[in-house]
Amino acid sequence: PELVTIKYRRARVYYEYNHFAEAAPLFEDIVKNHTKDDLAIYSANLYFDSLNVLHKYEDLEMATATYCTYPDLTKDEDFKKQCAIIKNGIRRKKIEGWEAEGKFRLAADEYLKLVAENPSDPRLDELLATTATVTGPPIDQ
Repeated sequence: PELVTIKYRRARVYYEYNHFAEAAPLFEDIVKNHTKDDLAIYSANLYFDSLNVLHKYEDLEMATATYCTYPDLTKDEDFKKQCAIIKNGIRRKKIEGWEAEGKFRLAADEYLKLVAENPSDPRLDELLATTATVTGPPIDQ
């Protein structure tokens, strides 16, 4: 137990001083190798946050796909909710990329799926408005 605490404190110092690249692998080590420890959930959240700050969205997507399925972590309801929020955020980033590339139909379809899968999302109105903007007005033929 003391080893995990030492690892966590070391990672936390890097994190607090905005050395996210150094903190991320230390947090990940705790999540991977000490999943049953109480600090694993905190480490997972800070690992996700570090990846987000570093704009490593593909790594963040892989990390959530992996760690958000660990039973020792997902038994915590707040962690499960956080995983869902992060996954939806990653999906929105992808959709925004498709918009920027001019793939409007694909973006609109994905926004509609996101709305359908998340009817209680607090940003539902924003998603619907964005979908309408992406699809645009109907074209008269």
